[in-house]
Amino acid sequence: MSVSVSTLSEKPLAEATLNLATLQHGKASALDCSDDSEAIKATRSSSSAKATLTGRTLSFTGVKSAATAEIINSQGQVVLRGTIDITTSSLNLATLDAGAYMIRVTGKNVNFAKEIMLK
Repeated sequence: MSVSVSTLSEKPLAEATLNLATLQHGKASALDCSDDSEAIKATRSSSSAKATLTGRTLSFTGVKSAATAEIINSQGQVVLRGTIDITTSSLNLATLDAGAYMIRVTGKNVNFAKEIMLK
């Protein structure tokens, strides 16, 4: 199997390539992933945590240990950050202007992002 990866310093991102092909008798063929040794496997199960927006209160369910919740505006700036866990499972967004925001929650047992719209 030959793998070639172009770095960003060598080529623009749009031209970055990943070539996964095997050479058999001088001809390229597609990579066969039916063999478990070459298959890509998930290393982490999906999170059961969810975020629900009710008015200007963002509530979290399924968070089993401490996690950091960040609210990010459309320019990519973190405008609000809070710690959530079993006892503290909501954030007050009353200080934020109306608009589109991204929620990013990261922790030991949780990792997800969701887009919200504040009116």
